[in-house]
Amino acid sequence: MDKAPKLHPLLTAALKNGSLSHAYLLLGGGALVQAELLAQALFCLEDIDGRPCGECNPCLRIRHGNHPDLIWLRPLDNYLRLEQISKMQSQANLASFEGGAQVFVIEKAEAMRDVAANSLLKILEEPPLGSYFFLCAMNEQKLPGTIISRCQLINCGGEDAFSIDEALLDSFLPQAEDFLRNLPAKSCSQILMAAKSWDKNKEGALYFLLALLRILHRQLKEPNPHNFFPGEKNLNLCLLLEKALSYLQSNINQNLLLDVVFLRLLGAAK
Repeated sequence: MDKAPKLHPLLTAALKNGSLSHAYLLLGGGALVQAELLAQALFCLEDIDGRPCGECNPCLRIRHGNHPDLIWLRPLDNYLRLEQISKMQSQANLASFEGGAQVFVIEKAEAMRDVAANSLLKILEEPPLGSYFFLCAMNEQKLPGTIISRCQLINCGGEDAFSIDEALLDSFLPQAEDFLRNLPAKSCSQILMAAKSWDKNKEGALYFLLALLRILHRQLKEPNPHNFFPGEKNLNLCLLLEKALSYLQSNINQNLLLDVVFLRLLGAAK
């Protein structure tokens, strides 16, 4: 059985549908692995369905730490300092060495001093075109809320935390499709009741949201008049679901999260 670490499915999906955010907060023991895999996916010459091949020249250079457009910041004497962030900002405003993206990985992001975090916030608010910032941390509570709000949050856990039971996901697709088809006829109270039905079933909620995302991803790639939502609205809902799935894997209030997501879906369907 292949035990090689794989790119988180939410990141793979974002790459496939062109919705990759300019900034991610990668949490947990697998964050550094995910940062490297995501950098490989961005530079890979042979990527298949959003996954890096791991064997082409850019993938190998990233693995060995010598790709000029991947800049890795590590704490100095236990802290990430203002001069490091300032140097990164200057680099981000220059053209990439190889004419493509620039990726900045910030290891132990929670080790930033306040002045460094304020400087980073300015970059995240106005990111240079083609620059991506991957913040790796063990605990988002140690980061300023302003930084967290500018990032897509991905709970990485350990290296093997991302296997999805495809058969189980397939079993949720009919229910998710019925939910989307019937949305226009639903009231707010009915939608809130539907959200409440997942209160004590975190795995079920996770797979239901994944099924909704799978359906909308497919329709995003194959637009036609019978899709549940038009193109731009569909893309925004995909981003919403991706972010909700990230938060669902953390310690956020599941009930409140599902209420917000289901009501946003209802609003889009009206």
